[in-house]
Amino acid sequence: MKIRDKILWVVIAFFLVFPAASEAAVAEAAVGDRLDEGKIKIVVGVSAVPHAGIMKVAGEILGREGYNVEIKVFNDYVMPNVALADGSIDANFFAHVPYLIDSIAQMRYDLTWLVRVHVEPMAIYSRRVRSLGGLPNGATVVIPDSVSNRTRALRLLARVGLIKVKDKPNLNISDITENPKDLKIIRTSPYLIPGSLSGADAVVMNGNIAIQSGLHPMLDSIAVEVKDDRYANVLVVRVTDMNKPVIRALAAALNSPEVRGYIENNLAPLGIRASFF
Repeated sequence: MKIRDKILWVVIAFFLVFPAASEAAVAEAAVGDRLDEGKIKIVVGVSAVPHAGIMKVAGEILGREGYNVEIKVFNDYVMPNVALADGSIDANFFAHVPYLIDSIAQMRYDLTWLVRVHVEPMAIYSRRVRSLGGLPNGATVVIPDSVSNRTRALRLLARVGLIKVKDKPNLNISDITENPKDLKIIRTSPYLIPGSLSGADAVVMNGNIAIQSGLHPMLDSIAVEVKDDRYANVLVVRVTDMNKPVIRALAAALNSPEVRGYIENNLAPLGIRASFF
């Protein structure tokens, strides 16, 4: 028998003896084509706080189900979607639905979200005044520059009475209709806002960035938004992978009693609330 024929028969024999294992491996590896010690490995991009901690709990659940979850931390709001779209990671968990919608519209990503997990409070912080009333006329206020977070920040400023804005889905500074204190509102990248605290009169900051910077949204802010499930942080995957078993298992784990317990016991004091029932 020729060597080539022997190799062919060895391959055929393997699939005859181990059909279930080989079929499962082929089906699952398509998510990211990654295996780790015989287990399907899924790589998930997250923000450091609180997403990495939540994902660790979900990863422990998946570990008991025969999967390995590798957590990759990102320190910006752009690269997690870039990495997911180019296949460097298999899922991400860092942002809310309006941000995802804006990203898809701008970059034409073939991405979708599966489950809501939690809401982090956006809040107003200042090192110069102790209350909103202390803000002087002409005060400088720094807000995030992405469409969804800019809209969220302007709505918060409007809710606390500092400005009035137009009634529209997406807001820009030009949509301010009343500004009695003549606030100077400046846009910048969300992750640069903590560095603006010393130079601005006030800043409007996303919850995860504030916490990562050592701030407590409920204790250190001068105003905090009411929980709004429109801004629930979600699990995002490629559309082509949304029905893969490992992806569905991850979605279920993120909406599990264990994750809810972790949020309630460890994150609720920071104003973070679960967004699933």
